[in-house]
Amino acid sequence: MAYDGIVDVIKERLGVTSPIMKYFDTDVDEYIDLELDSCDFVKDYKVLKVKVSQGFSEREDTLNAANNHDSQEAASSSQTRTIPGPLSPTRSGSPSRPSTPQYTQSRPHTPVNTTPSPHSRPLSPLIRNVTPTGLSATSHKRSGKSWPKKYTFPVESIPRSVQQQFDLKQPLPKKEMRMFMDTLYLDITKYDGGLYPSSEMYEEIVDAILGAHPYLLKVDGLPLVSVRAYWKGKLVYKFGNSRKRHDGNLPEVVERKRKKEKEPERKEGGILTWGLENYSPSQSISEDEASINSHKEWMLREWRRSEPDLNILDMKMDLTFPSRRSLILKEATVKEVIQEYPWLQSHRQLLREFVRLGPNVRVKDIEELLYDGLARYMEAIVRLSRKKKCIKQLQEMHDALSIQRIESQRKYTSQCCAVLGIAVLFREKTERILYFGDDTAEETQLELHVRQGVLTVDNKAFYLKLEGSILFECDTFLELICGLIATIYAFNLVYPKVWEKTLTFIQNVILGLKDGDNVDKRIVSVLTDINRESQSLLK
Repeated sequence: MAYDGIVDVIKERLGVTSPIMKYFDTDVDEYIDLELDSCDFVKDYKVLKVKVSQGFSEREDTLNAANNHDSQEAASSSQTRTIPGPLSPTRSGSPSRPSTPQYTQSRPHTPVNTTPSPHSRPLSPLIRNVTPTGLSATSHKRSGKSWPKKYTFPVESIPRSVQQQFDLKQPLPKKEMRMFMDTLYLDITKYDGGLYPSSEMYEEIVDAILGAHPYLLKVDGLPLVSVRAYWKGKLVYKFGNSRKRHDGNLPEVVERKRKKEKEPERKEGGILTWGLENYSPSQSISEDEASINSHKEWMLREWRRSEPDLNILDMKMDLTFPSRRSLILKEATVKEVIQEYPWLQSHRQLLREFVRLGPNVRVKDIEELLYDGLARYMEAIVRLSRKKKCIKQLQEMHDALSIQRIESQRKYTSQCCAVLGIAVLFREKTERILYFGDDTAEETQLELHVRQGVLTVDNKAFYLKLEGSILFECDTFLELICGLIATIYAFNLVYPKVWEKTLTFIQNVILGLKDGDNVDKRIVSVLTDINRESQSLLK
């Protein structure tokens, strides 16, 4: 059923005017936001379980804000619904589970009280059970106390099952982690400013957690310096999710939302951690403007030749690198840079440009870095991504992997599956950057094109388009990925929004490129899952 059809059914049969919906994803055994772009994931479901809560229109927000939301009428009820088709009875009442944390958009999670509602009405085939809303800042009296000089861990409020895990010094399972985060949210939102903790407040809360239970400093597969980012990320996700799902009618939240809507829209992307030694190199004392121009003229002539002298070309590209880098950092357009340096349309020279940038790792060759990194993580990534919904081409590769017997074929298929599997784990939409055959692309800066299949090895079977024009062609999918990364580095581009976390993961984890030991907070949760899966493979 289409998204609009689901909304119409809910409005018609339940009388919910502004529904907020979550569907039960059977692959991950969790309730996840049901939004317009979720249709690709749910189109094959025969029975779709949906949780529905009443959202607030702008007019309702205004009225509720004026009344300060102190009445019980401000709390909306949360229902579990089953959307056909076909219609079939389902049992509800199990707690919803949190989706993987994502810092650009929160996913909802809330423990569900399974006590039947006293106001429940006769059940229709569409309505199976009604459950009250989860915990929120409106469900308890907010004291308005000032934030303490040192935040104290709320020991007396910790649920028994969570305390048992603490006593045994065991990692918190998903259920207990949700309960723990709920407890912290209810405690912290009693204070002034608690709905929107500052960065310093989050740090103090993390201090309280780790101070009370130092064993939580150990998170599988994470360096010590990244554990704080892991816990801070959990808190940021929890607060953003709860404000959106349960406390969106509070005056502070309404006001923040209005201010945000009035702010000018920011450009996509941003400054990323590059991990480069030669980001802005100095010109050699042997070179001046005249010599640089001479080198550029020679390279332009060689570009037109059918058999260029590649050895001299490499030398002249090395000598002109600082001048070329200066041009790029002055924000010259891609077209302007290519007009002066047409050899940046060569896959080989793009990979060499990456070496010239001096990645701060032992091995400078990007292909070797990619293969080494995939060797460490690909088996765990393939196993995890197999359990989730993915594009048709990746599913076909998973099927091929199960019947391949030649080791070299299995290895290459696993490498390609792992690259695409990373995007699956982050729920990023590969179909908006990777196009097959005659597929037409949206108007995007970067596009990856596959002329036949991902596992094809053939002359010019793949190509990359930059700003609407083909930049380079190559023979394998992994060459395409290496060329993509080299292109982003060479032209100082930001990561495409549709694959931002995927490429950040490849940069930080697969290639090992980062400034310092910190792992980017946007990828910590998925990295933890992969490391746990890797550990289970060793047992």
